[in-house]
Amino acid sequence: GMNIITAALLIFMDEEEAFWTLYVLCEKLVPGYYTKTMYGALLDQRVLEELINKHIPVLGQHFQKNDIKISIVSLPWFLSFFLNTMPLIFAFGILDRFFVDGVKTLFQFSLAIVKLNGEKLLECDDIGETISVFKEYFATLDEHEAYLSGRKMKFDILRETATHEFGHIS
Repeated sequence: GMNIITAALLIFMDEEEAFWTLYVLCEKLVPGYYTKTMYGALLDQRVLEELINKHIPVLGQHFQKNDIKISIVSLPWFLSFFLNTMPLIFAFGILDRFFVDGVKTLFQFSLAIVKLNGEKLLECDDIGETISVFKEYFATLDEHEAYLSGRKMKFDILRETATHEFGHIS
């Protein structure tokens, strides 16, 4: 995950700024993510599972019933800050918010992604189908769909869901 993040940082910074930003990221903002044991990232995956069980219990129960380990899908989201799963223009938006609000951003967006794909996820019987649902979703983030009283881009709906429905998660 660090190589993807480093490449993204180098788009906007010179080498020294990218180095120190990566240092702060690894040592201060997400400690334990990029170690041999990855204890920080694995712990956060367990926290995400619990948050799904608490805030989206129907999906939490469905995942448990079908032995779908959401961490198989979400661990790369956390390790790369979504840079390797969605179009860069949207991932940069999440990364910007991460630098302002911290690691809670990863949880808020992950919960919103799971919620917004809830109907399709309930049809999944295994991890392969689950991965396909998310892959299709990420590939269509720039499309517009009906939303409340008009049409919005899917990423805007994602951002609003993360902010309004899961913004209280710290």
